[in-house]
Amino acid sequence: MTAHRNDAPLLDASIRIDSLPLSGRHVSVAADEDQRAAIAERLDILSVDALSAELTARPLRGGIEVSGQLKADVTQACVVSFDPVPEHIEEDLFRLFLHSAEAEPDPVSGAEIYVDLDGDDLPDHFDGPEADLSEWLIEVLSLALDPYPRKPGAEVDPAYVDTESDPDSPFDMLKALKATKD
Repeated sequence: MTAHRNDAPLLDASIRIDSLPLSGRHVSVAADEDQRAAIAERLDILSVDALSAELTARPLRGGIEVSGQLKADVTQACVVSFDPVPEHIEEDLFRLFLHSAEAEPDPVSGAEIYVDLDGDDLPDHFDGPEADLSEWLIEVLSLALDPYPRKPGAEVDPAYVDTESDPDSPFDMLKALKATKD
């Protein structure tokens, strides 16, 4: 996991590995107003109105297995009108975290690397006796955001739509070519 720019986690979502019982531990994470404002600024959205996660962490071969659910209410700007667009997010969570001492060594220079795109996500790594899940939760939230939020009924102003075709457009050239073949 990469740390936040100033290495201060935006959320309080750390789990101590050395005191984690075999049965696991339930962890509740809820962002306060300042944390939500910092996350909204970081994700470049209008606001994060609510953010919480219910997690269960279990020890697993020198690391931990974390599962649970993330819930958030966010507001983004409409891609057409820039009006606020609220969105409710609920994401199921699952990730493996391994201690960095368990991390695989860097590949030899020039060696082939096989990436299984259909397989499970690779585990994240942590240092020390604590695994900080803050960056992972923010990553999950950022990936769950609608990439093109649009307010219902928002339409592009016809004054901004180019109705004239560019004569040098490759599509117009193909259309002309097709017309000569017929």
